[in-house]
Amino acid sequence: MRVSPWLFVGILAAGLITFPFNVYSAGSGQSDTDISAAKAAAFRDPQNWRVFNDLGLAYYRQAQYDQAVSAFQQALALYSITTVLETEKQQADEQAAQRAALAAKRDADVQRAKDLQSRQEMNDLFGMISGIAGMNGNMQAQMLASTMQTLNNQIDSVPNSVPPLSPELKMESSLKSKREVANIYICLGSAYFGKRDYQQAVTSFENAMQLDPSRIEVLKTSAEAQYFLCKYDECIRTFAKYHAIAPVETGSLLRLSDAYRAIGMQSEADKAFAAFLSKEDGAADCVKQMQTGAMCLSHWRYEAALEFLTQARLGAADSPDKTCSFTEAQLKLFRMPCAIQLLLAEARFNLRDTAEAIALLTDAVAKDSANSKAWYLLAQCYDEVGDSGKALEAYRKALDSGKEKDLSADYIQVCRAATGEGAAAVRVLENQLESVPLTPGGGANQWCVLAFALEKAGRIPEAIEIFSRCVDVSPSYTRARFAMERLGRQVAAERQRDMAGSDAAMKAGDRSQAIMKLAEAYRLTPAGPEKETIRKRLLKMAAGMDNPPSMTGNAQDHYLRGSVALKAAKNPVDLGRSLSEFQWAVFYSPWVGDLYFNTSAVKKLQNQTAASVNDLRLYLAAKPDAANVNDMLNRLYEFDYQREQNLRELASITAF
Repeated sequence: MRVSPWLFVGILAAGLITFPFNVYSAGSGQSDTDISAAKAAAFRDPQNWRVFNDLGLAYYRQAQYDQAVSAFQQALALYSITTVLETEKQQADEQAAQRAALAAKRDADVQRAKDLQSRQEMNDLFGMISGIAGMNGNMQAQMLASTMQTLNNQIDSVPNSVPPLSPELKMESSLKSKREVANIYICLGSAYFGKRDYQQAVTSFENAMQLDPSRIEVLKTSAEAQYFLCKYDECIRTFAKYHAIAPVETGSLLRLSDAYRAIGMQSEADKAFAAFLSKEDGAADCVKQMQTGAMCLSHWRYEAALEFLTQARLGAADSPDKTCSFTEAQLKLFRMPCAIQLLLAEARFNLRDTAEAIALLTDAVAKDSANSKAWYLLAQCYDEVGDSGKALEAYRKALDSGKEKDLSADYIQVCRAATGEGAAAVRVLENQLESVPLTPGGGANQWCVLAFALEKAGRIPEAIEIFSRCVDVSPSYTRARFAMERLGRQVAAERQRDMAGSDAAMKAGDRSQAIMKLAEAYRLTPAGPEKETIRKRLLKMAAGMDNPPSMTGNAQDHYLRGSVALKAAKNPVDLGRSLSEFQWAVFYSPWVGDLYFNTSAVKKLQNQTAASVNDLRLYLAAKPDAANVNDMLNRLYEFDYQREQNLRELASITAF
């Protein structure tokens, strides 16, 4: 989950993601020197794995992840794990052969002892033979006595356990080699993580753990990667493995809270977040309270955020020294002296105290008229209360404040759309979202920005559609819900006209026209019970027709693109792109039942089991006489059962 768009705080800065090896950040000039030196070393000694490993680290420190991956892969190629494992097998075979030889010798000695029955019998026999030899001078008896003495000595020397191998029989252990190769895999996995190739990151970390199980720190980053792969249950299980050995950490608790929420386990998500809050120290430290409040905002915990941020602001006012240090902290962490006001404004806004949020932001821009972030947030507040004139003025101020560079690229596009460049701004955002899947674990922030731009460009039905998707996958993200409900109120009259037109067409016997008018109402309806009622009505109307309307041209285009993306899908981004295309096909032709089978399939691959089941039910509602209906019903029950079992298992392994 990315940080809230009102925070402008990076996840790494918040300490949520940790890397399993030390990385320092050097100045640009020094880093260029480091890379040049590492490349020169590799050129001089191209068969040395260590120099390529060092080169990979140099690239990594500069966030040149593709080059880092190549260097680490070269290090692995030169330090072949196959050689390490073959050496270990040879060592084990030779040690086994030595043990077998010693065991055989011992067995032979024991057998000889058993042949004489007992030590006492041998002593008696030895005494008797000695006496005979002494009396008669029998040479053969004397030789027999000597032999028996030797046998006794041998029996006394039989060991009680296998002795250690002699130094000359030992080979150098491969443990050091395995640890070295494991470290290369860890570096490689971290580089893959940096370039957002999360599946390769997980694979690299798994290889490292197989070679060196002591490197448990990689479990944390592996769990993060699984989260971004939408494998929320695996993320939870990986954290459970880590916490079984290592202490529970605040960053892990936050991510666990996100993962539980993503699969609909809100109770466990709340428990994990409560455990995070209980571990937060520094009750009297206003800077720490501000950081904790910002973290609460980034995880959409607005009441907790308001509490911490309010305490921080009050604590900073205790003395001039505290006020000074608090201001310095805001500059360091947020690059503005009045960051606390913006954070408080977001908390207030998301608790529906928009008037107080506007007051805080108005004060912020009065103190710093060039604060583009404050102007942007103020514009959003004015949008929410319906003051379009003040909203437009604030969007212009955000662009013209002289600090436009402080706004993220996403928010600049919303400002552009609000000030007359809607089409161009939407195109930019659509291109950016090609690599951002919308899932229960993240993406709602970025997709909402596109929805705001669509709204400003006058494309209200599409804006409602995206806000609705965001609410479906992330119900806790109130920013999307507020905007969706606001637009729903704005188009309520138009929606009612479309529904009335559908009813009129139905009475006139024109079912096709009735479906088309009802589909227009569907596109103007926010996510919720009313939208689902309209959708089911559309499906029922189409199912009752001998020749229902076919997909529209727009729907057909999106359906074909979604099918191509699904066939080529290799990662969550590809799946997200496929699902988005299928959802747009539904948007343009919501009465076509087959489309819901496709959305159900993709959501299942994304681990959105509950949503997948819901879409499968829609498919069955549209296809009550389908030839495979029994198979579909069985799949429904199977999905439901698997989900219930999985949730029970995940609830039982909580670490808090």
